[in-house]
Amino acid sequence: YLERGDVDLGSAGFLLIPGTTLAFSGGKEGVGYLVDRDNMGGLTYSGKDTNCLQSFRLSGDQIHGGMVWWDCPSGSFGYMWPASTYLQQYKFDRTTNRFEQPAFAKSATQAPSGPPGGFLAISADGNKAGSGVLWAIHQLIGDANHTVQPGFLHAYDAQDISHELWNSEQIPSRDHVISFAKFVPPTVANGRLYLATFSGQMSVYGLASGWAAAPEISPSGGTFTNSATVTLTSATPGARIY
Repeated sequence: YLERGDVDLGSAGFLLIPGTTLAFSGGKEGVGYLVDRDNMGGLTYSGKDTNCLQSFRLSGDQIHGGMVWWDCPSGSFGYMWPASTYLQQYKFDRTTNRFEQPAFAKSATQAPSGPPGGFLAISADGNKAGSGVLWAIHQLIGDANHTVQPGFLHAYDAQDISHELWNSEQIPSRDHVISFAKFVPPTVANGRLYLATFSGQMSVYGLASGWAAAPEISPSGGTFTNSATVTLTSATPGARIY
């Protein structure tokens, strides 16, 4: 059944939840599963997931990116970005050892329709409030399962992912991801983010100082027989033109 329908389980990898004997995973059916890694429950033939501790649907499409985790002052959170839907943040109740439903927060925008969805990383100063950043990469357009597509890199407030901090299309002339390397999450180290690509190079992102997008000039050009009003605007937030 799994082979015939291309709905194999485990395509999302396996997260061991800190401080517990629990693990979380998901697969191409778009369903997430919480299990006790010491007693996973075995098989069931009832057509229901009664043998696992908790299951819930994350997407009508596939899940390829593994859950990432952050313990912060406001709680413990797991994050996943399945294909064809929104980035999702779930709060984990350490009293019941279950994920609270529905999702605590979702991103404002969703990934394009089609696999593989988003791949995630967390950077933070321990559990210090306000320090957590959730980094996410997915294809910019179309289905990237068998076609190389450009990428779209995001940074979110990890305490509430409905707040996007930055993305690579705000200043595409500087930050655009030329080709998206599917199944590869970003790596954060020493104040920089390292991103694999399918263009034969690695992209490295860091804090920009003094960078701004080229101004937009309107009208963009032409032949004028009389005086004309020309305006210059900048797409960079907070930028000034002198």
